[in-house]
Amino acid sequence: MLFIMLTILYAHYRNGIRNFDQIDKYIDGLSDNASSHVADVLADKCSSIESVAYLYGKSIKNTDVDLDLLAGLEEKSRFNIIRFISLDGTDYASDGKVTNVKDRDYFKRGMNGQSGICEVLKSRITGEKLIGFYAPVYFENKICGITIGFLTESTVSDIIVRSANRDSRRTFWIITVIFVVFLIYLIITYRKDAKVRSEELAYNKVNLLMRSVSGSDGQ
Repeated sequence: MLFIMLTILYAHYRNGIRNFDQIDKYIDGLSDNASSHVADVLADKCSSIESVAYLYGKSIKNTDVDLDLLAGLEEKSRFNIIRFISLDGTDYASDGKVTNVKDRDYFKRGMNGQSGICEVLKSRITGEKLIGFYAPVYFENKICGITIGFLTESTVSDIIVRSANRDSRRTFWIITVIFVVFLIYLIITYRKDAKVRSEELAYNKVNLLMRSVSGSDGQ
């Protein structure tokens, strides 16, 4: 459930991605700090796929799919999968597997010049549940297709776990610092009190001695 809700994350708003009205909710079940970290990670993925789309468009010689280029970009990126989708909706994986996704919303949005984040409940190639980040590819100033980078469910889960652990460590250190400061305060307070009591005791002893001496002189 948490995996699906990631698809409606507000992360891309931070990165200036336009016209993606679905992302208007927040990650459920995470603290504010962990949620913010996950949002930053996914916003970075949105930016990354735009860079991939730009590099792909600048590297090709024609609008035919370049599987070697696609595989190279996939290997160097931090996406689990990168695919190129042509104008007719043909989805090319870097290993040569092909399907058609012309009915997918992300394809329609990408062909309209939009970039964004999407959720695929079941990949038509691998059968996996995926989070996708898409951007249009331009060749000679015209859209020739889109690139889409996918993160698998396990990768997204790892991001969430690392974020939660990071938040837990942060909370632990905050509590530790507060405890140490409080302990130092108690030590300082105790020493001050001990010093005052010692001075009072010394004063009382001197005062008692003075009284004894005065009493002896009077006799």
